[in-house]
Amino acid sequence: MIDGEVVALDAHGAPDFAALQAALSEMKTKDLIFYAFDLLFQRGADLRSEPLAKRKAELQKMLKRHTGSRIRYVEHLNTGGEAILTSACKMSLEGIVSKKLDAPYRSGRSDD
Repeated sequence: MIDGEVVALDAHGAPDFAALQAALSEMKTKDLIFYAFDLLFQRGADLRSEPLAKRKAELQKMLKRHTGSRIRYVEHLNTGGEAILTSACKMSLEGIVSKKLDAPYRSGRSDD
């Protein structure tokens, strides 16, 4: 089980929420992209108690075997939150997901 987000990209390669809504309502989903950022279960094993760094390493290995371009691995950025937020705002992104590399998976919002 992979945690991620399905997006529609605009002509510049940036996520476009209105285009996602249109693609879903019109059932034109062939160009949607899945951005994968966490691996929760693998081959029946529950990985949620493992640190994010380990889960992401397993996810990256798994996705390297996938040759398509519709599933993309999301790198972990080791930088301050201010820089990430500023970049997200400049790119008009809908939001950001932040997780601590040493934290287990927690459903919903938390301090991790």
